[in-house]
Amino acid sequence: MRSEQETETLKRYFHYAKLSLHNVRLLGTLEEQRKTSSELAELLDAHAKRNALTRPVPLCHQATFVSHAYTTLVWLREYIGKHLTEKERTVFYDEFSRRFAVGKVDTRLELHCDQPQRVPNLKKANDFLRTVRNALAHARVDATDDCFMLTNTYTDRNDKDHWTASITLDWPTFGALCDASLFAYQEVLYPGTPGATQQCAAD
Repeated sequence: MRSEQETETLKRYFHYAKLSLHNVRLLGTLEEQRKTSSELAELLDAHAKRNALTRPVPLCHQATFVSHAYTTLVWLREYIGKHLTEKERTVFYDEFSRRFAVGKVDTRLELHCDQPQRVPNLKKANDFLRTVRNALAHARVDATDDCFMLTNTYTDRNDKDHWTASITLDWPTFGALCDASLFAYQEVLYPGTPGATQQCAAD
């Protein structure tokens, strides 16, 4: 049983992750505003120039998404996930599954394995999230203008049996995945909190 102080600490970590979502959504709003505001466009171009970048630089780019995903899917889980009770884990996965349908991304999923019996079930939320987290944690993420490719490889101690799971997500789906995990933790820490929208991080 966690103490009240320990719970408050977990809530503080959650708040940090939610600030990351705030920043990403703010960047998305500014990106839309630059289309109609010459003053804002000039400010952003001047900033890009000072950093020796080719203009214009989109505010929601690959690094924006990867850093936000690491914060919400890896960093937050390390601080909060391991401290949850079994009941709270059930609440987390129920809420996550309500917000993000893992089974609907199977057309964007590539799975290669030498030992099928060792491969996780990527249609289950916990295995799906574990694959994404491991890819982010071990820098096995490739990004294009259209999608993110996350790969997790496992090798046993004898370096014989191994499997590789690859998940490909388009930008909106990757953003929705981050949102679903973040707000699932919110349901654990702040049950029934209103206003937890399902807006993806790209919106």
